[in-house]
Amino acid sequence: MPPEGQRRLSVSIAPAASSAVSSAVSSCVRWWLIAPILLIFVIVNQIDKSNVSVLIADAKFAADFGATGQHARLGFISSAFFYGYGISLMMWGFVVDRIGPRRSALIGVVGWVLTTVWCAWAGSLTEMYAARFALGLAEGGLWPVCNKYVGRWFAKSEHGRI
Repeated sequence: MPPEGQRRLSVSIAPAASSAVSSAVSSCVRWWLIAPILLIFVIVNQIDKSNVSVLIADAKFAADFGATGQHARLGFISSAFFYGYGISLMMWGFVVDRIGPRRSALIGVVGWVLTTVWCAWAGSLTEMYAARFALGLAEGGLWPVCNKYVGRWFAKSEHGRI
């Protein structure tokens, strides 16, 4: 109970104001949390797609795999990834719709980690092909996961910007 002569100040937020506050918080969260996470996700994905091109150009790498001068065999390392990636893009959309983007992203990232380790430990060119194909399968979830989050968190007018 306030002392005599003092009034208690009570503040109530009208429903419209409450909606505006909620909208402002949502806007802040989506641009300062969701957008950077999606950006990092995409950057890592892009680096992972193209990093093998550095290895292919390395003479020691080609010699270690017995593929010196066999440019087509070395180039297939990239092709194997993109075959897996292309196939999985069609499947991941259904997976994301079924189990949600959070679980799908978790499965995809765990797949990236495991297949990246597999690529590092590959002992033959054939094993590298298989590992890169599996990496493509795991990374194919990026696009549907990002699309689902953009659809949930951003207004249609912001889809091009995000």
